[in-house]
Amino acid sequence: MQENRTDERQRRFVTLAQTGRFTVAKLCADFGISRKTGYKYLKRSQKWACHYLCG
Repeated sequence: MQENRTDERQRRFVTLAQTGRFTVAKLCADFGISRKTGYKYLKRSQKWACHYLCG
């Protein structure tokens, strides 16, 4: 159950970051995570997208 909440928070973080309306630093502060973790979420999302789009 905790994993699902964490996954949802990560997806929400990535979605908001991709809008370009917020800086990564601002989102990290709002989500209570370090910038290092925020960039890790973004990198993972790019790998996932490439995996599914690039085949």
